[in-house]
Amino acid sequence: MSRERNRLIAALRDAMVVEDAATILLELLSRSPSGPFHAVALRAAFHMLEGRVQGARLTECLGLLEANAETARRPVPRSTLRSQSDDDRVPAILELYGLTHHAIALYRHLVILAEAERIAAIADLCRQSLGEKVGMAAWFEHQLDGLALPPTQPRTPPVDGSAAGCAPA
Repeated sequence: MSRERNRLIAALRDAMVVEDAATILLELLSRSPSGPFHAVALRAAFHMLEGRVQGARLTECLGLLEANAETARRPVPRSTLRSQSDDDRVPAILELYGLTHHAIALYRHLVILAEAERIAAIADLCRQSLGEKVGMAAWFEHQLDGLALPPTQPRTPPVDGSAAGCAPA
């Protein structure tokens, strides 16, 4: 087996660990019945299902390489929701935000490795998941200020300098 193929298998297994950790956090966040985190709960439930599909794609990719999906590492999200309080949700949301960007980097890497090995089926499956992760990251970017601060606190201007999301003076 080539060194590049081994790197591809290792990267696929790494992506599975990230997907598993994200799924755990999404499951916890999907339990927000009401309040400012209701939209997060709905989106988390959607992304949890999407993450399961992405995990199945990774398993399929490993199968195409005749490798197993077993990994020695198990996902351990740093954040755990000890209660239903908003203070416990924000760290979990921020960790999920970071995992989403980590997954984007991994999927980009996987596409490059699969293309280098000339395995179009794996590159295509990883591109699908990459597009979904980019969509999730875009949703986070749009929602993050509102999730981190209670609705009564003033908002800081977006990085682009526009007035969107700022509290009236």
